[in-house]
Amino acid sequence: MDLSTGTLMAHIILGSIGMGYFIYGRKEGRFVAMACGGGLMLMPYLAPNTLVLLLASAILLWAPFRWRL
Repeated sequence: MDLSTGTLMAHIILGSIGMGYFIYGRKEGRFVAMACGGGLMLMPYLAPNTLVLLLASAILLWAPFRWRL
């Protein structure tokens, strides 16, 4: 796991955005936003490198705007 400054900042920023998505999804009853928020909070722990982290996070950031369930 890469512990450079950029990677750590990406973990913090993506985790914070994920928490916002999760709270929004829970309050509004939107499953996709809640699931993507949970995924964004867990992704830094599961991604093997920064490129995979950023690509998977981009998909999770985009999904709630694509599917409004």
